[in-house]
Amino acid sequence: MADPKNSGDASWFRHRPGVEPPALRLVCFPHAGAGSAAFADWQSGLPSGVAVLAACHPGRQDRLAEPPVGSMDELADRSVAALLPWLDRPYALFGHSMGSAVAYEVARRLAELPVRQPELMVASGRVAPHRVVPGDFPGDGDEEILASLREVSGHRLDAFAEPALRELLMPALRADYRVLRTYRPDRAVLDVPVAGCVGISDPRCDLAGIRTWSELTSAGFEHRLFAGDHFYPETHRSDLLGYLSRRLPCGGGIPVPARR
Repeated sequence: MADPKNSGDASWFRHRPGVEPPALRLVCFPHAGAGSAAFADWQSGLPSGVAVLAACHPGRQDRLAEPPVGSMDELADRSVAALLPWLDRPYALFGHSMGSAVAYEVARRLAELPVRQPELMVASGRVAPHRVVPGDFPGDGDEEILASLREVSGHRLDAFAEPALRELLMPALRADYRVLRTYRPDRAVLDVPVAGCVGISDPRCDLAGIRTWSELTSAGFEHRLFAGDHFYPETHRSDLLGYLSRRLPCGGGIPVPARR
């Protein structure tokens, strides 16, 4: 299999040098507007056999000069193309908020290819795509978007107080919300186990909401509640990583066989 570091899509996924080769890779997709930095501290909280592979889409971090992706189809297609060189060993998918929809679309596309399939998909902080009402997402206006962020967690606005920083962050956030507004998913059932995770004080996704993911898998579903709001992966990171460490089909650096 091709060396990912030598592929044309190497910039899409980031990993910490020295962790390779792992027993299992945890492929992580961030919330709207975010990049791989959302998972910067995750590696140290997981078993030694698990390597974090974090997505960084165009238009953020060191990819600011690249235009953001304009649709979920393009985002998922390009993510799959970039991910293929990394599928040389077992892996799981994790997505938070918008990232859970990206993870689902990536899993759908991988199911159609003759490649190793995910051991597990973890959907966090978001109702299953076929249950989302497109009108729930704000328009392109900055104030609409910031009001939406204020609903889920007021501290998220701190990063937008500085005008220069706001100017850097808003284009990717606008683009991601546009992707979500125009996303019309097919209801495809995955042959992959799914775990749903949600903050108990999340105003956008409650227990009933996270359970809607059970409708999109034929391979088993479980859910887990965490203290915190929509951004519990930041405020209660150790609890989430502890759960993932126990739930991932890999422990103590011992490899697990591929599902197929």
